[in-house]
Amino acid sequence: MFNKFIAVLALATLGAPALAQEAGTTTCSTIITSLPYTITTPGYYCLRNDAVIQSHYGVHIASSDVVLNCRGRSIQAETLSAGSDGIAGMPGLENVTVQNCVVRNFDRGITAGYEGRNTQVLNNRVENVLSNGIAVWGHDARVVNNRVSNILPDTAYQVVGISLFPFSPEVSATGQEAINNTIAGLTADYMLVGLMISGSTNPRLVNNHVLDLRRRTDTNAIGIWFTGWAQGASTTGGQLINNALMMREPGVAGLSGQPALCKGNTSVGIAVSGFESCLVHADNTTIQ
Repeated sequence: MFNKFIAVLALATLGAPALAQEAGTTTCSTIITSLPYTITTPGYYCLRNDAVIQSHYGVHIASSDVVLNCRGRSIQAETLSAGSDGIAGMPGLENVTVQNCVVRNFDRGITAGYEGRNTQVLNNRVENVLSNGIAVWGHDARVVNNRVSNILPDTAYQVVGISLFPFSPEVSATGQEAINNTIAGLTADYMLVGLMISGSTNPRLVNNHVLDLRRRTDTNAIGIWFTGWAQGASTTGGQLINNALMMREPGVAGLSGQPALCKGNTSVGIAVSGFESCLVHADNTTIQ
């Protein structure tokens, strides 16, 4: 089993984001030179330098049609505190992209898309947050090539690595995808989830890796969780393709929920992978 863990860990390392240091061929319309910062008009925004801040937020996005490209720079809170946000989007926005950012020491790392459309979270690293690494709402949301790791709260938070949430608590989202993300080394006292899909119609999860969730006493831990909202938003359908769940500690559940398709997934060190609960399941591998 240890050799298999090394193989899966190597695969996850290959999938980790290689953060870009420049904005590429697109010209930055605005260079952000100091934080905190609020984006109020459309444009292509780039972060000039690494920043350590004392504020409860790093960047607030309050406009549609925005790209925030940190170019590999970091946004780090000086003090880890409840209620803080590294990067947060306001409700009702469309066409917002957050990419190439390193976010550390906030309650919530990256949160955007509530009652919105086409939120893209691409190629980011989120470390040492208290409750949510990346939480994306709304229709046509995509979370691709991110890494969430080392969430080590001092108190009993519900900790989730990556969440795909509905358009609103009453309305399920459509067109959501999580592809090639790595969630590793998370810890919590109460509830611990690697990848949560809550209120999404036919979501696609492809080539994600959930590794080494670390339970504390009586922690409920789940690798991938399909769930819904009491207000009405539900998760239906869904595809899990080529994902890997690997745990070194006992007592972690694999998949909870009933996607339409599970194909080519791998589970290591988990008593019940949960892949058999899918309506169609094929070519999945379980190693206990």
